[in-house]
Amino acid sequence: MNLRKGIIIFLLSAILCTWLAPLIHPILHYDELSAVSRAQNYSSLTNQWELGIKPDGHPPLLQLIIWSIVQLGGLQTFLLRFIGIAFGLWSIIEGFKLSILIVNNQKNPTSTAAFFRFLFTKKSSHNHPPLVGFITLLLLSLWWWYAAMGYQIRPYSLALPFVFRTWAWAMSSTRCSHKLIFSKVVTMAIYTIIAAWIHHFAFLSCLTAFVIFTFRWFEYNARRYSKQVIVFSWLKILSLFISLVLIGYIPVLEILKSQLNEGGLAWLGKPSTGFLFDFFSSNFHPFLVLLLLLLITLAVVTRPLQSGYLLFGFLFQYVLLHSYSLLFKPVLQPSSLYFSLPLLFVLADIGWVKIAQYLSKVKSSLVLVSTGSLPVLLGLFIFIDTAISQQWFTQRQKNYHYQFAQAILANPKSNLWMDAEMETIQFHLPKKIAEYSTVNWLLNCNNPGDIIKKLSTLNQGDSIIVCTQAGTHPWILPVLSTYFTSVKIQAFYIGAQITTFSGFDRFRQNKNPFQCHPESTASITNTYRTKCDYHCPVPLSNDTLIYNSNDTLTFTYSVDLMTMNTNANDVIVVIAPVEWKSHNTGLVIESTLHNDSEQIDWRGTLYQDFQHPGCNYAIHTIKLSDIPGWNNKTRLGIKVYGAWAWIGRWSGNPYLYGISPYNQR
Repeated sequence: MNLRKGIIIFLLSAILCTWLAPLIHPILHYDELSAVSRAQNYSSLTNQWELGIKPDGHPPLLQLIIWSIVQLGGLQTFLLRFIGIAFGLWSIIEGFKLSILIVNNQKNPTSTAAFFRFLFTKKSSHNHPPLVGFITLLLLSLWWWYAAMGYQIRPYSLALPFVFRTWAWAMSSTRCSHKLIFSKVVTMAIYTIIAAWIHHFAFLSCLTAFVIFTFRWFEYNARRYSKQVIVFSWLKILSLFISLVLIGYIPVLEILKSQLNEGGLAWLGKPSTGFLFDFFSSNFHPFLVLLLLLLITLAVVTRPLQSGYLLFGFLFQYVLLHSYSLLFKPVLQPSSLYFSLPLLFVLADIGWVKIAQYLSKVKSSLVLVSTGSLPVLLGLFIFIDTAISQQWFTQRQKNYHYQFAQAILANPKSNLWMDAEMETIQFHLPKKIAEYSTVNWLLNCNNPGDIIKKLSTLNQGDSIIVCTQAGTHPWILPVLSTYFTSVKIQAFYIGAQITTFSGFDRFRQNKNPFQCHPESTASITNTYRTKCDYHCPVPLSNDTLIYNSNDTLTFTYSVDLMTMNTNANDVIVVIAPVEWKSHNTGLVIESTLHNDSEQIDWRGTLYQDFQHPGCNYAIHTIKLSDIPGWNNKTRLGIKVYGAWAWIGRWSGNPYLYGISPYNQR
């Protein structure tokens, strides 16, 4: 066995180990379960289309596949997971083929069978160094971001093969007959239609590929034919493509219109100018970032024309989505880069080939062995980085819905308060969810009064286990903490956490920090603080007691977030007394965030929402992860009514919206 075949077998083995692992204990995640629950709710195709697909806003093909499987054989988790993995592996193959086509300047895309024959029979040479395209292969298959998203029953991996196929035809040779050109246009139109039926951004990527194709065709033929002939032929190509795509896209138009009316994703903020920098620094190991920059730069210098097409394909989609998010409503998030990011991997492969070709001229067995071993070493590095640093398998396989269900099973006699979708929890439970009587659902708790009413059912000294998700109202946990003597985080998950509250004390809020000192609040000192044992009602970090030293109803306070040592997922908490305001309505705790002179956020909390028996504190919260544009230099200002207030930060979940191991603000 030669070195080339050994490298390929090693890489294929590592890829299969990574991608087949989720089949051992197939668990569906939140977005998957959301689609599955809709598929279970409607037995007729018409109802599924009208009530299950249209309101969701995503194109219908994946949801129709899930619906068909559920209707034919019930909920088959293994089969659904296998379909996701199959499309994910197909994506890897098509991405690898795309890189080989571009790097080797092949005229047309090869079939999958021909591709595997190429892998195992083509010998290395000066022009074709060992494993051309291996950077694309490694990053699509072993890097945690693509591995974590690729096997899921979501539109991403299902649409990616068709995006790659469209780009392969777009970057193929334009030096062919008109008949063959029109055949290529029809092929790209078919792939574009399929992509459009799976994901809107995949559709955008295919359209971008077609733009590149028409430009390349025009640029090549402009030197061969007259202007009139070129324009006429170009119009025929354009008309054919647009007509076919429109015919295939008509059924999806209504769904697209529904999503455009929605405008964007409600939980997303407007992206910052450093979005790309944050993405790469947060999701790539620094070594990989430097390697990619080096190889991409080399590709642009040595093959500027092809590199320009690939860079345009990536940047056009990014700039369009970023601009839309700024001008209209936000749609840009890390997953928006899923279909265009591999174009940068192909660029890196071009740079790698240039280095490998240079090294192949060196007549040294050590250099040649090192060059051939590079794929193995880099693949091993990415594999270890994925398995250990990113924790993607344990974090994402055992998602928080699974963990919440395990908490129910592990605590049959404990009070569990849970904010999560019942349907997704039910998926992981052996009995009907209604039979678990210890679970107290928080789904309808939209104001503090709802929580306070639930607390009235507890006995003195009781403990509760609270399961909350990313979308849980940020004031719920701080409000609960004012009624318990101990608060302990059990675990953080991606998008959720479990917290234990021990020692319920219905009179705890009566312990006003000033009740042991009736004189002027201005005389409180640190010495007296220790003597009186007065403390913040909520367990906050960097907490500060502020007070009104003037004879006024209101007072203000401001501080830089840097002073509070804030992290990206923390919640700023302001606590103020309400017991003397039972006759006042409309009073508000207000907060603002300013970047220099620009106000980026304002919010208010009504005191009257907390005017309930046994409740003496109003809790105002600022969830930083939902506020775009803030940084550690942002200035926080608050306005409160009363004699005093506490301010501090509730430490947030580091995995609130995903894994960010390399960089946390």
